Amino acid sequence: MDIVADIKRKLPKLTKSQKLIAALTLEDPMAIAFSSIDQAAKTAHVSTATIVRFANTLGLNGYSELQEKLRQYCQSQLNPISRLEKNVYHQKTKKSILDHIYDVQLNNLRLTYSEDLEDKLMTTVQYLKEAPHIYTCGSRGSAAISYYLGHHLNRVFGNVDILPDDSRIVDFLLRIQPGDLLLVSNMPRYSKGIYHTAKIAKAQGAKIVSITDSLASPYDSISDILLPASCHSSDFHNSLLSAMLIAEMLITLLISGDMTEASARLNQMEPLFQEMDIFL
Repeated sequence: MDIVADIKRKLPKLTKSQKLIAALTLEDPMAIAFSSIDQAAKTAHVSTATIVRFANTLGLNGYSELQEKLRQYCQSQLNPISRLEKNVYHQKTKKSILDHIYDVQLNNLRLTYSEDLEDKLMTTVQYLKEAPHIYTCGSRGSAAISYYLGHHLNRVFGNVDILPDDSRIVDFLLRIQPGDLLLVSNMPRYSKGIYHTAKIAKAQGAKIVSITDSLASPYDSISDILLPASCHSSDFHNSLLSAMLIAEMLITLLISGDMTEASARLNQMEPLFQEMDIFL
C-alpha cells in the first residue's frame, strides 16, 4: 500500500492536529516531501512534535522516513505512463481535447505570473548584468529553455556558455568562479546530474537562478532565486510554456534596460552573418 492510501485509511483515527498535517500531505505531497519539518509545521499550523507523532502513527520512524515515502510516491506519480493514464482519463469529461489543452495552458500561465514574480525577475536581471560569466543548463525537455536563454543572452552579453547534458559538463564546472551565474532549467522528474551541477556551482561561489515547477522543488534549498513555472500538460510530458514565458521576460527586460549594448553587439554580428552567407 502506498503512503497516500495509508494516510487516507488511517485518517478517521487521527487527532485534530494530525488531520491538519494529513490534509496538507494529501493535497500537496511534494510540499512535504521537499520541505524541512519546520517549514511543514508552519504551513500546516501544527507543531513539529505533531508531525513526528503523525509519522509514527503511520508506522514510520520520524519525519525523514515520511519524506522518503512521499518522495517515492511523487516519483511514481511523475512517471510518464502514470501521467498519461491520469490525464487521458480526465480528458474524457472535456468537450474536446483541444479545449482541454487550451484551458490547462492558460491556467499554467495564470499560476506562473504571481505577484512576486516581477521582483524576482528584476533581481535576476541585475545578477545577469553583474555576472562575469553566465552559464545555462538543463536536461532532456528542459534543455530547450536552457538553449533558448543561453543563445539569446549570449547575443546580448557575449559571455554565456550553454552547458552540455553529458560528461563534458565537468570541463565547464572547473571554470566556474565566485560571482558567476548559473541559470538552471529543470522540471520533474528532476535530473540528478543537473541538480549536482547546481550544487557544485553554488559551492564554488556562483549564484543560482532556477526555473522549475514549484517552490516544493528540491532546487528551492540551493537557489538564490527560484522562478516557479507551472508545467501541467494534457498528457505525459511537462509543458514548457510558462518556463518559456519567464525566459522571454528575462531577455526582454535585459534588452530594454540597455538598448545601447544590445544594439552594438547585434550591429557587430550582422556583417558576419552576411559574410558567411548564413540566411536565405
